[in-house]
Amino acid sequence: MLAPAAIDAAGRQRMRTGPDGDYAVVDDPEELGRLATPATGRDASDGRLEALLAIDAVYCAACTTAIDAALADQVDTVEVNVASRRARIVWRQSAHPLSGILTTLARVGYPARPIPLSLHGPIDARSRRTALWRMMLGLLCMMQVMMLATPRYIGGDAIPDDLRRLMIIAEGMLAVPVLIFAAGPFFQGAWRDARQRRIGMDVPVALGIALAFGASLLAAGPGGDAVYFDSVTMLVALLLVARWLESRARERAATGLANASATLPQTAERIGTDGRIDAVSLLRLASGDRVRVAAGAAIPVDGLVAAGSTAVDESLLTGESRPLERTTGDAVVAGSLNLRQPVEIVVTRPAAESRLAQMQRLVERASATRPRMLGVADRLAGPFLIGILLIAALAAAGWSLIDPARAPWIAVSVLIVTCPCALALAAPSAMIAAVGALARRGIVLADCNTLETLARANVAIFDKTGTLTTGTPQVALIATQGIDAGDAWRIAAALEAHALHPVARAFASHTSGSSDVPLPSATDLQLLPGGGLQGRVPFHDDIATARIGPVGDRIRLTVHPMADGLPALATADFRLAETLRPDAPALIAALRSSGMDCRIASGDEPGRVAAVAAALDIPADRTMALATPESKQAAARTLQAEGRVVLMAGDGINDAPVLRQADVSVSFAGAAPLARHQADVLLAGDRLLAIGEARDRARFAIRIVRQNLAFSLVYNLVAIPLAVAGMVPPWLAGVGMAGSSLIVIANALRAGRS
Repeated sequence: MLAPAAIDAAGRQRMRTGPDGDYAVVDDPEELGRLATPATGRDASDGRLEALLAIDAVYCAACTTAIDAALADQVDTVEVNVASRRARIVWRQSAHPLSGILTTLARVGYPARPIPLSLHGPIDARSRRTALWRMMLGLLCMMQVMMLATPRYIGGDAIPDDLRRLMIIAEGMLAVPVLIFAAGPFFQGAWRDARQRRIGMDVPVALGIALAFGASLLAAGPGGDAVYFDSVTMLVALLLVARWLESRARERAATGLANASATLPQTAERIGTDGRIDAVSLLRLASGDRVRVAAGAAIPVDGLVAAGSTAVDESLLTGESRPLERTTGDAVVAGSLNLRQPVEIVVTRPAAESRLAQMQRLVERASATRPRMLGVADRLAGPFLIGILLIAALAAAGWSLIDPARAPWIAVSVLIVTCPCALALAAPSAMIAAVGALARRGIVLADCNTLETLARANVAIFDKTGTLTTGTPQVALIATQGIDAGDAWRIAAALEAHALHPVARAFASHTSGSSDVPLPSATDLQLLPGGGLQGRVPFHDDIATARIGPVGDRIRLTVHPMADGLPALATADFRLAETLRPDAPALIAALRSSGMDCRIASGDEPGRVAAVAAALDIPADRTMALATPESKQAAARTLQAEGRVVLMAGDGINDAPVLRQADVSVSFAGAAPLARHQADVLLAGDRLLAIGEARDRARFAIRIVRQNLAFSLVYNLVAIPLAVAGMVPPWLAGVGMAGSSLIVIANALRAGRS
């Protein structure tokens, strides 16, 4: 894997300077390693890389279409999310360098910033400050123009002509900076669209503003009084306020693990070999470093407690508020809080590779995906905007025959009142809000579309060991032949040390610290059918072949001579004592009450599977024992062929095929890496009930998406005829457009409420 770290300031500055050639820095192997990772999931392939881009100029579905078209020949996958203004790209660096992709985006008017593989995504403070200044100028000029226009409207003929003339000139002069600076983004966006020979959301807005200002300018001649500089300034100010509020709402919706990231200190107290403590940047910490964490401070990196004992609060990562005891040898994760007393920690992973950083990356990735529900809206965005321009032109032509003075203002109202942005934000904003809320509960989704699939899931398949039962079962030695108990434990632990299944953790937990004799070294390891392991180990001053795996209701260790076909030298039988996760019965009951078909598929022997199924009130015909990875995958495929939407929850290597096969897959952050990489939903904590919470949140978010889509459609169907009929003045059109976007965003935020 490419080594991630934060992008350096110099590189970021170079990437800001311009489109042609200035992005070459990102192609440097070291720099590229800070911005991209090998593609995962369904995009995984030799040579493919994946990166996330922040694109501030994205506002509507037409923007996503333009980016798709521009990058069609350079990337394998591009997904743009309008609400988060993020894009996810998958490409081959050898064929199309990242610098070329960024250059293409800049040339078509969508300059992008790669999001570094660090704990925080980039925030363009300069862009935010400029947007704030535009809004403030627009509001200030609007108020000043209204102070001049209101007396003119009220006073009527009582105001002397020369004074009225002076007031109109002052209004026009105040409208100029609004037109040039405050409304700059609308005209820039329209010009960008015109260069690309397409129509985006900014085109009708810019036309409306220009038409209103131009008509007012012409009417401001001698004897003219039909000026609407106040409408121009109000329109621009309202649109800028709406965009500002939208951006803040998007930021709020997209917050997931940001709070946990924000608690991390910028430096850590590293203990040197001479015992001296130095404050160093988190990015300089490496595996094996020893750091001191004060009481009440955030733990800066993933590691193991090397000295001391304490309690930690992992609620910012997992949503679990109860303190967790940690002592020497226990693992701690970055972002958790040290509650009681100072401890020393040995770093196991650099800061940028911590579990928190990886989960934050997943949240960023989810916010960059484009919801499938907007497929129709994306395709209709261009024709919709073209239709609006035609309607405005026809309305102006019709009103020029009825009341020529009103014709331009009717056209302006039609251009402004329509709101394709509300339609574009309807799905992404709600989904991002839900993704952020789930992340704050320790539930991380691979992409926004997982919500839709999770809401439709109607059958759930659970692995047993480590999923429905506690992560580390208790293991007991019940019989030996030809081997003493100590050797049996050590050989079994040596074989299982290379596995990540809960049974392996049980052997490791039993042997750690129980003997001064080190574990033997197991070599030539192989995975056996049914989940067993085989390898070579030292035994009685020789090298023997040892196998361990399930046999009936027990786990059997068999030690053979190196020569094939000879009888076993020794055997040992172990028995597992499993405990259901405390919330497993509640989860199964909740899922079944909502109409979901719950099943168990386990590689364990029938007796133990039946016992767990009985405890969870799952019928025997809904269980599968002695299941191989292939049979689990086949079972999921059969259900899908029947039209079922399959959810699979598992944590072992043998669960990876069925996790990939399932429509939506769930695993734990502490699961085997192969299982984690196949999962669509990753649980940071040990709460199994989080699966039910995720499904409930997903169903709620989809309901909100449908509400938003319905509102956006009804709004446009009502607003356009009213504007054509002359019942919506330009200022009210601006209020309607801004208000519809804000209503959609406000409704979407409901999906993110905890």
